[in-house]
Amino acid sequence: VVDKKRRGEGLGRKLMDLTEEHARNMGSHTMYLCTKDKQDFYQHLGYKYCDPVNTLAAQMLETCDCPMIGCDDTSSQGKTSCST
Repeated sequence: VVDKKRRGEGLGRKLMDLTEEHARNMGSHTMYLCTKDKQDFYQHLGYKYCDPVNTLAAQMLETCDCPMIGCDDTSSQGKTSCST
C-alpha cells in the first residue's frame, strides 16, 4: 500500500514490478491478485479481471467476496496480465 501523500510518484508501479520480478525469480508463471477497490490501478498495469481462483497453494477461496484480477490475456502494452 502506498501512502496517499506519495501516490502518483510511480511507487505502486515500482512495487509491482519488483513483486513480479521476484515471483519470476522464484519460478512463478502466473500471478492472481485480490482487491476490493484498486481494480483500476491493477488494470492500468496490464492486469485483467477474471473469476476467483481456488488453488491448493493459495489462501484465497472461491467464496472470497473480493474480485480477482489476473488472467492470461495480453494487455495493449504486450505484457501478459500475469507475471510470466
